[in-house]
Amino acid sequence: MKMYQILWATILNSVVLHSIVFAQNTNFKYTTQTIKPSTVVVLHSGSQTWVGGTSRQIVEVKLPPNTVSWYFSYGAYTEAAQAQKSQGMVGLAAQLLKLVDNTGISTIAVNQLLAPSGSAYCDIAFFDAYEQAKRFEDKTDYNLLGEGFQMVEKYSVKNHKSGIVKIEDKKYLSGTFYLGLRNPVSFGEINLMYEIAAVVQETVINKPAEKTKDQIIAEKTSQLKKLSLEKKHPEAAELCKQLIDLGQNQFYAQLGWNLILSKQYTQALKYLEKGASIDAHDLYIQGNLAHAYLLTNEYDQAKAIYQKYLNQNVGFNYSWLEMIKNDLQTLEQNEIKHDDFKKVKKLLKL
Repeated sequence: MKMYQILWATILNSVVLHSIVFAQNTNFKYTTQTIKPSTVVVLHSGSQTWVGGTSRQIVEVKLPPNTVSWYFSYGAYTEAAQAQKSQGMVGLAAQLLKLVDNTGISTIAVNQLLAPSGSAYCDIAFFDAYEQAKRFEDKTDYNLLGEGFQMVEKYSVKNHKSGIVKIEDKKYLSGTFYLGLRNPVSFGEINLMYEIAAVVQETVINKPAEKTKDQIIAEKTSQLKKLSLEKKHPEAAELCKQLIDLGQNQFYAQLGWNLILSKQYTQALKYLEKGASIDAHDLYIQGNLAHAYLLTNEYDQAKAIYQKYLNQNVGFNYSWLEMIKNDLQTLEQNEIKHDDFKKVKKLLKL
């Protein structure tokens, strides 16, 4: 599917990772763990706290062993419906899983991750001690003694609508930390959505006499890359099925694309519908699913998908419309034609 020569690095990184070999068959792999799932809290304004409202809240962050970096994403909204919509779209841990690379975890930049949107402002303070977080929650910065609290400025944000913060300083990679959430406005509540995830290093001891599952996946992924470059689509489709059988569900999009290019439209539809049921937010699956509907004469279902994601980006600086345009060109170059292609181009103004 689309831009595979660019996307192969991401696909390879999303596989359970290859090995760095030390001493005797000791390998490392990196995984992601969700520390706090996507959550929405309502924070009231300062004026509302006089009548029982809450303008501040602290969130405890217990890091898993062997954390190498961790992240929190956030988005503040004036309306609860906006926060709930964003809550199901970001998937911080899923994004990290596609980017982790055992050649250098620190190379994951925040701008590679899709941050929530935001329509209101919030403050998030980072604390390395519960006593300081409690002072924040108790508003000691407003008491007559002027005691205040001490936060880690580097990882705190003030008057932001949304974003993602990456923590990688060694002294903040083990133990328990706290995030202080605050509504900074004087009037009106905010709906603050946040999610916290970590990248964790695991040690794996492999049996020297047999291939590990990781090695099998890596070999098949390499073979798949070669077949895709050679445009051997039926063979590539079979390898995608094998990788999916090994638990690598991120290959559903590529399986569907290779089946489409093999003109096996009904089979493509079958697998893409299954892939969409596993990950409804994968826009590569959704794009291929629309093509499969179109090529099996289900124009209305294809149209609904084409229109649903009009204003979204599939990846960094790569829009949904660009992807669909490139896909249709590729299909036509592979002598795959359909009378409804013209309708889609007109519909999307391509």
